[in-house]
Amino acid sequence: MDLMLSLIGVAKLIFGAIVAVVGITVAARVATRLGGFSSMEEGIRSGNAANGLVLAASMVAMGILVQHAVRGTFGALDLLIHAPGEWFLVGWVFVYATGHVAAALAVGSAIIALGVRTFNRLTPEVDEVTEIREGNVASALVLAAVLVVIALLAQQGVETMLDGLLPLPTLGRDTLIAPS
Repeated sequence: MDLMLSLIGVAKLIFGAIVAVVGITVAARVATRLGGFSSMEEGIRSGNAANGLVLAASMVAMGILVQHAVRGTFGALDLLIHAPGEWFLVGWVFVYATGHVAAALAVGSAIIALGVRTFNRLTPEVDEVTEIREGNVASALVLAAVLVVIALLAQQGVETMLDGLLPLPTLGRDTLIAPS
């Protein structure tokens, strides 16, 4: 049994759960505001399946866009744990990772807003957001697809853009074995 590995697993679990809760909350608020509801609860209580579908797609899109910030943090922790004498940096990585996740959430929010605006421009003669508010599931399905596709296609760019924010320890070149 490796107690240290178990403790690191618990820390990763807690960090991932916190990021998930925050990401879901941010995505739901962005979708609620863009959908014209005063609160997420109002949209959910209305029993509007179209609104629920858009909320769900926003959450999935945010998860796609933010997952790299969590994986990058975990990768940095794994490297630090195996680097002797680097334990003092673990707390700093979590503090820095908070900024990394916040940046990913901000970019994710902007991408969700871009998705809604793009969706509205697809058919200028129809107000899709009003249609969704009134329960038009067909409009919600199209918007859900737009949000997920934009997130999938933008994810690599977001990942590359945010890679420079997370400090990874430098591995020494003397640990590499030169071919003989």
